Amino acid sequence: MRVTSAIGRAKEGTLLEVMEIVQSDAALDDRRLLMGQKLLELLRAEVFVSYTHGPDGPFSDPVGVNLGAASIQAYDDHFRFVDGITPALSKRMGAVRVSPPRHSKDEFIRDFLHQRDMHHGMNFFARTPAPGKVDLRVWRDRSAGAFSDHDVRLLEGVGGLIERLWSATVTVAPIALTPREREVAGLVAEGMSDQQICSVLRITLPTLRTHLSHAFAKVGVQNRAGLAAYYVRIIINDDGTDMTDRRSWV
Repeated sequence: MRVTSAIGRAKEGTLLEVMEIVQSDAALDDRRLLMGQKLLELLRAEVFVSYTHGPDGPFSDPVGVNLGAASIQAYDDHFRFVDGITPALSKRMGAVRVSPPRHSKDEFIRDFLHQRDMHHGMNFFARTPAPGKVDLRVWRDRSAGAFSDHDVRLLEGVGGLIERLWSATVTVAPIALTPREREVAGLVAEGMSDQQICSVLRITLPTLRTHLSHAFAKVGVQNRAGLAAYYVRIIINDDGTDMTDRRSWV
């Protein structure tokens, strides 16, 4: 009984700290990192990641706790394009738990999640998604077991407060793509296939995919359609002038 009471008091104390972070006026990235540390403590999890919602989904401005920069970069460069879990969870909105099959042959599950001992996850996505809205993603290792209904309710409560109190402030401005990335984006917007772009630019398919992944990451989109839409909407103004930073040309 005393042990149970002590655990309960510890959780209450952590929840109070969470509330303080929610109401803090610290920089957004600092708040997300502090929130991640407390959520890991509260939910007995090992990994925390948070993105903000960009023009083409929840893939902008990542911060993480116990997930190194190299892993986040690997996700942004490649694995998010084969990640079928995150888009599905984001469409359900609110707090949702997931435990991918242990012996899955899915590339994202096998080579990203399980390689990093991320076996049981729980994500919160805003119920009113908009650019700048923050998500919360926590993961446990295999031995820790799946998240409970109580855990889901806890994350739902914290996420709901964040959604209401952390305003989404986003400034849409042209991104300084490199000259080659602009060329690639322009050809994608024209509807060219990968093979056609490689032929026009005289580059290999792996090189093209590197340019595409870098452009996706800079613009905050996850596919060719998003890049083409961004190119038409942002990079090209009404009279066809390139609006990106021309200093990168010299």
